[in-house]
Amino acid sequence: MRFIPFLIGAFMAFAPGLQSEEAPGGRVLFILDGSGSMMRSLDGVSRIAAATDVMAGLIDGLPDEIEAGLMSYSHERPRACDGVTLIAAPGAMSREDMLYSLAYVRPGGGTPIAASLQRAGAVIRQGDTAVSVVLVSDGFETCGGDPCAVARQLRREGVDVTIHVVGIRVDARMRESLSCVAQSTGGAFHGVETMDALYQTFDRLRERIVRDAALRLPEERADAVAKIRLGGDVTGPVDVIDASSGTVLTRLSKTAFEPLPAGAYQFVFADYTSPPFFAEPNDVRTILARDFGLARIGVLVPGVEVDLRRADGRVFHMKGHPLMQIPAGAYTVVLDGVEVETIVLAPGEMHFLDPW
Repeated sequence: MRFIPFLIGAFMAFAPGLQSEEAPGGRVLFILDGSGSMMRSLDGVSRIAAATDVMAGLIDGLPDEIEAGLMSYSHERPRACDGVTLIAAPGAMSREDMLYSLAYVRPGGGTPIAASLQRAGAVIRQGDTAVSVVLVSDGFETCGGDPCAVARQLRREGVDVTIHVVGIRVDARMRESLSCVAQSTGGAFHGVETMDALYQTFDRLRERIVRDAALRLPEERADAVAKIRLGGDVTGPVDVIDASSGTVLTRLSKTAFEPLPAGAYQFVFADYTSPPFFAEPNDVRTILARDFGLARIGVLVPGVEVDLRRADGRVFHMKGHPLMQIPAGAYTVVLDGVEVETIVLAPGEMHFLDPW
């Protein structure tokens, strides 16, 4: 059995406490390409393994209020073009069972993208709220259908769907076709060439899905109030911004609870902006930096300039920072242009550098 390393991001800290009896207009259907080409490599692993791992992280990290569903094609009927399998309609299966089913998608056939979108349209029509579709594929339609025409037809028929497409190492012809699917429904196309790009793309998709769901909150729930304040491991003030508009709404302190209408927000720390999260009616929360995967670091000698470099190229510059809040992880410490050591910061950790 293949192990799936879930993406445990900052967002997941809020998921367990955000329970509700009905979704706030948020539904998402994931469509995974199960064709034979998904066995090809992406940075040393099969494309199907890369896609399922990252998709599992997104599904598991979505707020409970967003109902997730899963579809695949070709993995159960590898020699047929009608092998589209609805594993679960949005909200019809537990996340745990869905992730278990996702782990057993085995590629081996053609690429009936158009047929999968037609099936998705039939599923969406059974509900009364909008649906975001996330299609992950590495190929061109091979079963005679026209995915772009299907996408346009769904919108003409009034189906409230937004299709986002992730194309794994697609050529110009494939890109044109898949981009048309996304653009025809108001979605976005993301072409990825590496594992890092795949992770980053799914992070952006998560933010988009959550933001779109928040915009569909019923008015009676949007008027309800939550209360939020900062915990003791947070350094400096934190701004709260509206996840859809980016407008700064309030600044949190460590002592006073701030009222917020129910909805989707982001926290802006000094050097980090959180993914969107839901504030629920009557929710009372103390925000802890460790829940967002943040650590604190300081320099024992005042005035010394230190750079902290991450593997992704981002650099945090410290000068006059008695304590800085940064994402946990591995950093190379650079003093006067010389790499002096590598440190690994855990979420919630407080670490002090001694340059001498």
